Amino acid sequence: MNQLSETNEARVPSRQIKRRLVYVGIVFFLILACAPWLIAHTPLRDPIINTLQNDPYLSITTDDASLGWITPTELKKVSVLSSDERVNISVKQLTVFSSLPQLWFKAPDVGTVQVERLAIHLKLPLKDNEDVVQEGGLFFKAHLKDTKILVEVDGEDEPIIDLRDLNLDAEVKRDASGEWLSLGQFTLYDHQPLTTELCDEFLQLIDPVLADVAAVAGSFSCKFEEFLVPLDSANNDEAIRDLKIKGVLTIHNLAGEFKTPLLRDLVSVLAETHEVKVPDVIRLAKDTTIIFEIREGRIFHEGLSFGFPDIAPDLIVRSQGSVGIDESLDLTIEVPQILGNDEKPAKGIKVKPLILRVQGTILKPIVTEVPEDDKSKKANPGENNDV
Repeated sequence: MNQLSETNEARVPSRQIKRRLVYVGIVFFLILACAPWLIAHTPLRDPIINTLQNDPYLSITTDDASLGWITPTELKKVSVLSSDERVNISVKQLTVFSSLPQLWFKAPDVGTVQVERLAIHLKLPLKDNEDVVQEGGLFFKAHLKDTKILVEVDGEDEPIIDLRDLNLDAEVKRDASGEWLSLGQFTLYDHQPLTTELCDEFLQLIDPVLADVAAVAGSFSCKFEEFLVPLDSANNDEAIRDLKIKGVLTIHNLAGEFKTPLLRDLVSVLAETHEVKVPDVIRLAKDTTIIFEIREGRIFHEGLSFGFPDIAPDLIVRSQGSVGIDESLDLTIEVPQILGNDEKPAKGIKVKPLILRVQGTILKPIVTEVPEDDKSKKANPGENNDV
């Protein structure tokens, strides 16, 4: 009898231990199941997000979140602010179509992301961060809805870029040459009215004819076919050098009072040759299409054909070459030669155009005539500068 009692007494602690283990397991399971909710709705949320993004230059805050083991991840009212307040990004809602386990196992590849009402506000120049060593970032594909981009420059009263209601696709990726932000094809401007600010800050780098405009009227469109921004550059100069962009600029119509020496001198020569008065307002040909490419810190263009209908209806001048971010020029310009009545060529003989080499800068161009034996090289003003 005593032996049976001792056996029962030994079983009691064993049952209690098992019961306690079950309780601990249930509590652990509940904590694990509620962990996404605890992270999403407690002060733990922002520190964990900033740990994952791993950039001391940027700070991320959120107002709300929805996390789950099997549901997509959502962040609401996201704010990204740099330590010097020159980068300010806000997002109404960011949806990652991956659950927490998927994000964990696929890191650093986030997968597909949808961003609603993205607003990017930059103040240039951005500060170099050569002392910050990145150990790799997140990679993802995103669809950006209702995007706004505002870019200001120190010392300027008006922003150089003020875009609204953009819808485009973006991807952060890595290849053998580094990490990149890639934007899909998108239209930056569609029949945008021309202003002196747009000509001075944006269009003159693609078409130096549009520099230093006193007054302008007309419209243009600009479409980007490739847009690659380096994300691992040590400083601004390196980022500009590595930038890779291809696009098409269409000038639908343009009339203006241009003060740039390059255009004024060209117009004066053409007007004198055609024996007409130099027009006060210069009108360019309609629907001029320019193919451009940005690489190695320069903007290369081809297909720039502009006419001067107020001088001669069929007068067309063509240009190609490159313009540096520093406004340096390396261009060739084809100007049709005007012959007198006693110089008319025989029927079927085509008069070769006058080829001009333009170097220097936009405001101080240096124009020289290309010798006859060098005109075969006109397509390569910088030898390797063709688009």
